[in-house]
Amino acid sequence: MLPGIVGIGGFVAEAGVVGEARTITQTDSRTTAAASHATVSFGDVTATSWVGILAFHGNTGTNPGQTPSCTIGGGAATRIVAHSTGDGTSIATGSALFVAQPGVTSGTVAVTWGVLNTTIVVFRTTGYDLSAAFDTAKDTANMSLDIPALGLTIAATQNASGTGNVTWTGLTERGDEAANSKIRSWAWDLHMALQSGLSVSPSPYSATQGRSADIVASFSAV
Repeated sequence: MLPGIVGIGGFVAEAGVVGEARTITQTDSRTTAAASHATVSFGDVTATSWVGILAFHGNTGTNPGQTPSCTIGGGAATRIVAHSTGDGTSIATGSALFVAQPGVTSGTVAVTWGVLNTTIVVFRTTGYDLSAAFDTAKDTANMSLDIPALGLTIAATQNASGTGNVTWTGLTERGDEAANSKIRSWAWDLHMALQSGLSVSPSPYSATQGRSADIVASFSAV
């Protein structure tokens, strides 16, 4: 089969590697904060597909910590990275990434992050192993991340200003919207070259009073 020609069952010949194509696609988004989101679209189930959830909390003065949990389609999800801010007196915000292989095309997503409700962005990948991150970073205006060969990198941020647009350096912005009276944004790229210390940064970013919460993770191809 010639490179790039799609074969039986959606398999593709790619740079000498025969297997499922490497993809990432947004499948759903919920802007109303809730403890549980019903009938969330996960996309098709395939041999290498994973479902990812970017979850965002927004609350004044309460920091629920860095260890939220999530279920996707009724099963426990793996928390890849999370960052929550707040000093108990002013603004707090949080961003987290969860992954799972629910084996269904839609279902309920429930996030437990203290007593706070969350908004979510949902995506589906194929051709990547999301069981564990290659590298992660969080909580800085310029996050430094190592990338594997043909790697996938996913990032998210939430800014408590509630107005304006977020822009990204180092990755391609994929979405930007208001939720929880804040601005949340997400970015990703795939088929990335092997590299150390990629600088990933969202703007605006503010460490003052926990106004920003940003995360990033890279993953290896299968």
